[in-house]
Amino acid sequence: MTENNTQSAECLSRLNYELYTEIAMNTEKWQAIETAPKDGSRVIAWCEEYHDPTTMQYYCCVNEWMIDYDLGRMRYQPTHWMPLPKPPMLGV
Repeated sequence: MTENNTQSAECLSRLNYELYTEIAMNTEKWQAIETAPKDGSRVIAWCEEYHDPTTMQYYCCVNEWMIDYDLGRMRYQPTHWMPLPKPPMLGV
């Protein structure tokens, strides 16, 4: 792995850790999926069957939620959501 790839992997790992920490510490922020924005905004979503939070967007053209990294249809739909946390302050 090149130095650049190593740095990228470390940065991604840190960001994932920060995201999961934010989620774990703010369980009161989970809201029923019916209250989620349906304007294409990315949100953190929870789907019981997947056992992990993931980012999703609502696509009104197909009237359902889709996972960001795989725009295929989901077998299960999310039950809860929360807004994305503020981006990390890089270089601090």
